[in-house]
Amino acid sequence: MLHKNIPNNNKDIIRFLAKNFAGTKKVRNTILFCSIVIGIVAITMVFGISFGKIQAEEIRLIRENGTASSGRIEDGTEEQYAKLKQLDYIKQVGKSIFVGEATEVSENNAKTICDIVWADSESWNDFLRSAHTNVIGSYPQKKDEILLSERALKKLGISEPEQGMEINLDVYKGVFEHSKEKFELCGWYTDSGNELAIGYISHDKIKELKLEKGPYTLLFSQSDHLNRSKTEEKLYQTLPMKSADQKIYVSDTAQYTAVSKFAGGYEMVILGTIGILCGIYFLVRNVLWISMSDDVQNLGLLHTIGATERQITKMYRKQMRSLMLKGSVFVDKFQAWIE
Repeated sequence: MLHKNIPNNNKDIIRFLAKNFAGTKKVRNTILFCSIVIGIVAITMVFGISFGKIQAEEIRLIRENGTASSGRIEDGTEEQYAKLKQLDYIKQVGKSIFVGEATEVSENNAKTICDIVWADSESWNDFLRSAHTNVIGSYPQKKDEILLSERALKKLGISEPEQGMEINLDVYKGVFEHSKEKFELCGWYTDSGNELAIGYISHDKIKELKLEKGPYTLLFSQSDHLNRSKTEEKLYQTLPMKSADQKIYVSDTAQYTAVSKFAGGYEMVILGTIGILCGIYFLVRNVLWISMSDDVQNLGLLHTIGATERQITKMYRKQMRSLMLKGSVFVDKFQAWIE
């Protein structure tokens, strides 16, 4: 008779039972709450610190190398450029043109100021911009504009640069051909490399110098899970090479190197993540299992008066959701208070 009178699918009854049943287990709920808080804090700290260190190392490597690209092809062609953009394991592709060195305008041109380079928008935005800091202004768009590093400006005796100021350089194309060029400073940046600084020029200037058809330096970056050797092997099998002497230069991506240095590689990161999550899961599970051993009699009474296994399961799940929500809110408020 009791089984017929109890509405087994009534959500209000499940909510009522869960609330009142939880109220009789304050010690258990406190232990579970603390376990959940410890689990959330552990996950936040482990992953937060790990990702922070990996990201910091990645940025350091990019700035040290002077580029975020992990590979290049000297004397590249438009056909190779188009093929690289089609490959699914190549994330980003760009191209640049190396003009030559630029020296100060003097009788003997003794002081080398920088290398003159044109880079397309993909190379600048994806690879070069992130390797520089304190970038003032934008990439050159007009014919006579130039973007210089602070190191190059200091060689020219300029300690307080201003946009629009005149920059005179003797630009070399090859060993013997050179021309005196008058530029307008459109911006400057800080670089961290030890190599010769770079001065970036516009595409219109490249046309004026009659170098718009190359030769190109193709810059690219492979997927972060691929190492140097696998990428190099694939590219040699896929790309049409201009000649037998043409080389493909590949290194590990900054992220791949940072992850390998910190955790021993992506495989170890995955194993470590699974280990941490399993540890936290078994902590909460064991606490819940131990506490449920004291609830067997009460659960038997609920089942006797008509509660189904589904209702009892829902009741426990509702308690757990409530505890997890409270634990999450507590951790969020604690983090906000610390900050």
